[in-house]
Amino acid sequence: MRNTLRLLSLTLIAALTGLASADQVRTESGGQTGNIVNSTKDALILNKSGSPVEIPIEEIVTVSFDDEPFALKQARQEAANGQLQDALDRLKKLDPTGTDLIKQEFEYLKAYCTARLALAGSADANEATNLLFKFAQSAPNSWHFYEAAELLGDLAVSQQQYDRATQFYGSIANAKAADFKARARVLAARALIAQDKYAEAQKMYDDVLGLQSPSPGVARQKDFATVGKAICVAELGKPADGVKMIQPVIERANPKDIDLFSAAYNALGRCYLKSNQPKDALLAYLHTDILFYGNPEAHAEALYYMSKLWKEVNDPDKGVAAYDLLRSRYSGSRWASMN
Repeated sequence: MRNTLRLLSLTLIAALTGLASADQVRTESGGQTGNIVNSTKDALILNKSGSPVEIPIEEIVTVSFDDEPFALKQARQEAANGQLQDALDRLKKLDPTGTDLIKQEFEYLKAYCTARLALAGSADANEATNLLFKFAQSAPNSWHFYEAAELLGDLAVSQQQYDRATQFYGSIANAKAADFKARARVLAARALIAQDKYAEAQKMYDDVLGLQSPSPGVARQKDFATVGKAICVAELGKPADGVKMIQPVIERANPKDIDLFSAAYNALGRCYLKSNQPKDALLAYLHTDILFYGNPEAHAEALYYMSKLWKEVNDPDKGVAAYDLLRSRYSGSRWASMN
């Protein structure tokens, strides 16, 4: 009996040891472990018991390497939780070691945190752009490539460099995955909205909405397209129609999808503004402020409009508070610089 228990214990320890010593790729459907041996723009290659397994980027949620420093794991989790400055401070103290893929992960995470902070006005946009360029040049086949291109495009839009943004977003259309191709069009249309080119943006959103694909990722991009189209419809004179378009997106969206919810409620607020319904607009922006503030760019936008709307509903003190929060938390954002 003792020998049997000892054998079971040794077997369990060996199994746990084998699990702990593997690279891990968490996907939408679960997770896989093995040895990550290669990366392309469109997939990670995982060696499982001697057999290569290709994991498409659209299925990947997060990745961790067996040999990466524990501080890198901590920084990755902090970034995922929205603690961007904490993650960046931790990364700045870290001397990256390990495989080329681990070093690439370090460089990307540092660039990602800096870029997201810059988009919120809490870091230098030029520094973030340089870090992303450096990463893209040193790791042109990284599975983070298209994410980096999106961030570069977002930074270009924030600096009103729309031609550059179009180039960066256009590179995402080269991805194999249908949802990334759809994302490229959604982003390009958003850049057109920033230029007040609503008719052109609406046409691009319609192209996305016309896509035929069973991919959940494409369905999510269609929701973003619906939200964007609602803004266009409102700005072109039919804000009530825009409101009707957004409501179903809010009803069916994943409650954890902060980016989609914040975009939807901000768009809803914009539609109500165009309808001259300040109380309803304020309520929409309050959703972003209270529930979906995890997206810094969207939160800054909501605070800007709230600072105006509180005054319209005769509560100027709350308007001042919203503006003070905007200036203190997102001081370098374009929303903080607007009157």
